Amino acid sequence: MRKNKFLSQTRQIIFGMQDGLISILVLTTTLSSVAESNYLIIVAAISAALGGAVSMAAGMYLGSKSQKEINVKQEREIQNQKDVEKILENEGVSYKDANLISKEMKHYDNNSKKFLLSRLTGENITISSPIEDSIFIGISFILGAIIPVIPYFIFIKGEDVIFSILLTAITLIFIGITKANFAGKSKTQSAFEMLVIGAIAGILGFILGKIV
Repeated sequence: MRKNKFLSQTRQIIFGMQDGLISILVLTTTLSSVAESNYLIIVAAISAALGGAVSMAAGMYLGSKSQKEINVKQEREIQNQKDVEKILENEGVSYKDANLISKEMKHYDNNSKKFLLSRLTGENITISSPIEDSIFIGISFILGAIIPVIPYFIFIKGEDVIFSILLTAITLIFIGITKANFAGKSKTQSAFEMLVIGAIAGILGFILGKIV
């Protein structure tokens, strides 16, 4: 259970940082073509980062709370053999097989039943804290959003956007590798996918800035 919770929080951190990086990169790259000073870009980016973090945290809280309520309801539904049969039948298991499985499972405690049913139905039975989830993704979004803004504090006009894109690209590669470690996928492929996403975001921001 702890491992599932850790993996869930890790996914939230990766998702939050990735979203913060991409959304703020598009914003800063767009504004770099039209803003007269870096001060305006920094203020706009900070405002967008805070707004995005609050929005994501609120969305995560509501989503996590709803999932928790569903999981609690499911817990109450597996207290006896008939409930287990019903759940299995709803998942497409034949009545005969559902009856045999439920008979075998009646000797297990409720936590064991939840674990076995999650494997049979493919549903995640991890119940996390909605507040905890919202805090994780909100902070992760802000941490990701900070990265593209840093160069605008340091470099002069023209150089700032270049270093912003480079710093974002490096961070995305790191996130891709981290993501691959947890997903058991190719690090090179994952890093490349992230890099492509960053490149598209940077190009989109540049085009939008020119259009505006």
